[in-house]
Amino acid sequence: MERSRPERIPSRWLVPGLGILLVLSGILVAWALRGTFRTQEAQLVRSSRELLHSLAAQRLGLLASRRDQLLADARVMAQSPVVRSSVLPVLRSPAPSEEDLAALTHWLDLRRRVFRHRAARLLDPAGMIRLAVGEEGGFPQVL
Repeated sequence: MERSRPERIPSRWLVPGLGILLVLSGILVAWALRGTFRTQEAQLVRSSRELLHSLAAQRLGLLASRRDQLLADARVMAQSPVVRSSVLPVLRSPAPSEEDLAALTHWLDLRRRVFRHRAARLLDPAGMIRLAVGEEGGFPQVL
């Protein structure tokens, strides 16, 4: 028994058939890559958000720590006997002398420069600014 040979595909169908197969393969690959790219994009966005959140939390921690340091420094200064004996009389005086103001301004500016602050303010017990040195607007508005 002789095997019959399958019929050959006519060559007029071969080139268009391969072209269609190639186009369909390209479409399938593009569709698969699109899904991969979308997944990678979502992962990148998620990791970027996590990184930004982490950096923001770290920055907030540093700012809170710096604020606490400055407040602690202010509390120590307010309780210091030397500061009380030299600063309080000037703050309590309705019209302090030029000499007292010059000495106090020099002292406050020296502290500002040594501690590398942009500005420094001396407040009275009521919280009113009595003396300021350094940059104007050196203090951000607290909301």
